[in-house]
Amino acid sequence: LRLCRECSIKNDVADSFIEYIKANRHLLKNRPQTFRHGDYHIGNFLVNDSGELIVIDFNRADFGDPWQEFNRLVWSAHLSPYFASGIVNGYFDNAVPTEFWKLLALYTCINGIASVPWAVRFGEEEIQVMLRQTREVYEWYNGMTNEIPSWYIGVPELWDACTETGERTGQLLIRGEPIPEGLYHIVVEVLAVHQDGSVLLTRRDYTKGGYPGLWESSAGGSVQRGEDPETAARRELREETGLAADVLQPIFTDLSQDSIYIGYLCFTGAKKDSVVLQPGETVEYLWADKEEFTKIYNSKEYVPPLRKRLRETVGRLFGENAAE
Repeated sequence: LRLCRECSIKNDVADSFIEYIKANRHLLKNRPQTFRHGDYHIGNFLVNDSGELIVIDFNRADFGDPWQEFNRLVWSAHLSPYFASGIVNGYFDNAVPTEFWKLLALYTCINGIASVPWAVRFGEEEIQVMLRQTREVYEWYNGMTNEIPSWYIGVPELWDACTETGERTGQLLIRGEPIPEGLYHIVVEVLAVHQDGSVLLTRRDYTKGGYPGLWESSAGGSVQRGEDPETAARRELREETGLAADVLQPIFTDLSQDSIYIGYLCFTGAKKDSVVLQPGETVEYLWADKEEFTKIYNSKEYVPPLRKRLRETVGRLFGENAAE
């Protein structure tokens, strides 16, 4: 911090980096320590004639937080976001923890404020390289307001391909890519009913591609590779509402185009204000009694395909007249 403040070269983004460091330095407490390369980036990689990767330049090797080794990803990300993303995804076996991104941003900021003072001894060309790099980092993190840098390319969501009866074929499907004719993927939906009889309604995020801003009475999503439907249902309920399901009761199976929808009923005694919405999925929630639920369920404000799939269950819960 002292070197940054005393440096004669003005760095427009340094103050933002310093504020981020001050706000997040507590994350350094009790971090594990291990042997590190100290300058692990694409400029220190060689590939020999046999295709083997060779790492050079160990003169900065030391002991410290193993995750700090990623602070040089700025060089790799600049040249190839796919390569940089692959390093991260490979290290964490495609399950990158949220804590990592916070620490990566912190270590990147620490490295950033030191980079320009370091470059002064090497002349104007190196100074400009570091100024451009810190500006690029600032933009990747949207002015240090985002925890995940924009260069990161996440692991594609994979689904097990199934027959129309739900049997797995051994093939994999990639979310966003066309599903071959004759193959299906499984989608789960969970209807949460409170012990007092009210039903949890959530309003879909206005940025959603399908039925933005409409009400729905289910938490749900695609069953991921290797998951069974009930496990996926519990995960989706927890991710989208924060609720945990003790018991799930299957209520329907519906085949529609290239998807097999499996519905579950979850009775809960959770505190009604304990619902935690998932950003990007829903923007509002409501515990609706019979009258209010019936009104919304039968209106244009409710997701039409879900109304069809839940008609029998709604009739059983609230009477045939509730499901028009």
